[in-house]
Amino acid sequence: MRLFASLFSAFVVFVVVQADRGQFPSFLSWYRKIPYGDTFGHFFLIGLLAFLINLSLRNQTLRIRGIPFLKGSVFVLIVVVLEELSQI
Repeated sequence: MRLFASLFSAFVVFVVVQADRGQFPSFLSWYRKIPYGDTFGHFFLIGLLAFLINLSLRNQTLRIRGIPFLKGSVFVLIVVVLEELSQI
């Protein structure tokens, strides 16, 4: 599972870097024909990434103010927020 999570993470990084350069991969351009395709694409990519990382970490949790959070989801949240801030 960790190998698959790592490979998917590399794919997401590739897509993000190419999109930031303005060279979005043509094999993914079909999503633009779907209403809200960009939103669904983000939801799918980030959701699947968090899911795979959580599986590879065996759903380990950490508590913040007594509330349990999945470590993989927290990691993905931090990385996505930092990436979005880098676009400003």
